[in-house]
Amino acid sequence: MPFKISQFKISKFKVSQKIVVASLVVLLVLGITLLVMLTPLHWSSPCANRQVVDSSLFVKTIPTRAYFGMNTDRESLNFGGASPGTEITRSIFVQYSKETDVIVRMLGDLSSWTLIKPQRFHLPFNHSEQVSFTVMVPTWAKDGNYTGKAEFCFRE
Repeated sequence: MPFKISQFKISKFKVSQKIVVASLVVLLVLGITLLVMLTPLHWSSPCANRQVVDSSLFVKTIPTRAYFGMNTDRESLNFGGASPGTEITRSIFVQYSKETDVIVRMLGDLSSWTLIKPQRFHLPFNHSEQVSFTVMVPTWAKDGNYTGKAEFCFRE
């Protein structure tokens, strides 16, 4: 008799464990699905105004020294030239005609190389905010021109 009770308990535990594992898997799949669905909604939510600034960087390897070229173009976010393994920072002062929340991101080739500070901020009426873009050129970057677009989403 004790053998059968023990066997019953073990079998019941296995069923319960299977149910728990299956429930966790279902919850994980639902959570990932919800995250994937909500992420695009975050970026696609309406911007009262969207401004895009062209961006570029020229990577050049010079074996005997570091390469750094400057660009003072005020119409684009041009990082000039740089050797692999270097960092370049440029800033933009953001102004808007109304009180707004701003989201900034980099698109294109430079998106994964760029650190933006701040990426999100509240901009009161008649104020400006300095946004810094730091491009960290990977050591593995090949010579050539890399482009992107700095996107500013203004939500009133």
